[in-house]
Amino acid sequence: MSLTRDQMLSKTERRYMDVTIPEHDGSIRIQSLTSKERAIYEMWFRNREGVTVASRLGDARVRLMISCVVDDTGDPTFALDDLPRLRETDAAIAERVYDAAWKHCGMESEAKEAAENFSEANA
Repeated sequence: MSLTRDQMLSKTERRYMDVTIPEHDGSIRIQSLTSKERAIYEMWFRNREGVTVASRLGDARVRLMISCVVDDTGDPTFALDDLPRLRETDAAIAERVYDAAWKHCGMESEAKEAAENFSEANA
């Protein structure tokens, strides 16, 4: 049976997922993104003409962390001001959070692959 317009528009609550961070003996909480938040995240990587800016792809992981990591009440844990310090996060931790957030938010594999290719090319 097909969902109605009202059924589709009525489901707006966030989904949450806990991600274990054994290096810190704890876990973090990630939230799903709204369509608007995902568009803002994706626009970060493009210029005004809509072309992907390769130099911005290096921050894909930490930008997704900023967008998705929240505290127990759903408030953002990080802000854009934290970007420089998050760049110094252990890569294994950043990758674990990024992968979990990526899957939790239903992101496409092509964009992840592009970010990984950029990271490998600039390693």
